Amino acid sequence: MTFTDTRSELATALSTVTGLTGYEFKPAILHAGDAWALLGTADRGPGKAWSATWRVQVCGGGDERAAMQLHDDVLPELVDKLDPIAYVDQVTPIAFPTEGGPILYGLELSCTSE
Repeated sequence: MTFTDTRSELATALSTVTGLTGYEFKPAILHAGDAWALLGTADRGPGKAWSATWRVQVCGGGDERAAMQLHDDVLPELVDKLDPIAYVDQVTPIAFPTEGGPILYGLELSCTSE
């Protein structure tokens, strides 16, 4: 499977999570519920096979409390949908800076695929 295939599968899986819309790339304008995958690192292992680390980002919106509630509301379903494609290693709250607007809050999930 190529990195492009994995990115596409991740976007499709993200769209199956209640309240989320998955994209293959970060949308130009973010809304609560937008989610996408960024390729982190690609490591070449035994047998010349590639392993990739993905940073799946989920925008929870401009209300920090509501965005953190997103963590509780969607995390179990989100992990269940992503795990068959890329194993979720870690979840971190994040803030997305914006140009001239409020900070947007969300989650970043670190995942590994083969």
